[in-house]
Amino acid sequence: MRRLRLLLDANVLVDAQVRDLFCRMCEQGLVDLRWSDEILQETRRALVDRMGVRQESADRLLGALQTAFPGASVAGHGSRSDALELPDPDDRHVLGAALHDECDLLVTNNTKDFPLASLPADADLLVLDADEAIVYLSTLFGPYMRVVVERQIQPLRNPPMTIDRYLVRLSERAPLGSVVLGAAMGIEEYESLLHMVELDRLRFDPREDEG
Repeated sequence: MRRLRLLLDANVLVDAQVRDLFCRMCEQGLVDLRWSDEILQETRRALVDRMGVRQESADRLLGALQTAFPGASVAGHGSRSDALELPDPDDRHVLGAALHDECDLLVTNNTKDFPLASLPADADLLVLDADEAIVYLSTLFGPYMRVVVERQIQPLRNPPMTIDRYLVRLSERAPLGSVVLGAAMGIEEYESLLHMVELDRLRFDPREDEG
């Protein structure tokens, strides 16, 4: 049974905490990550032009991602992308890469740009924003997520990062995901919060067979 394949859009890759969470999940063998050269180029432009990151720092980050995950790059999807119809034609390469590599999740914070009607009838692909994806994967992998988070916060020593502080920071960009993740790790406070959350707010249904 192969692992879930997640294609990460540029607007997800620019978020350090969320990006690193998905990367740590991949390192722990829970998922496989995918992106394309076009997505990495968009990530570089966003980091430099919109977020003020130095060009050298952006190049170093993207180089580190490519070195750490050498199998993540999707290529050869040009013809698949050109045949797609989306509200913004500039997004076709993102969906095309996800479909070409038979990804299970397309994680993008612009889900409205990938309406369900734009997906081929035979596509087995969920388009989720980062918050929804964290909910989905935390529900799927449960207590394994504690190891993922512990590995993520271990290098953060200036100042040291605790799991509680990590979840508070995550709640700023993934409010529901932080609750479900905390509950998956067995933290009582988040388990209590989870009972108060209306999970039917989510726009997807958990799959019975991830293979």
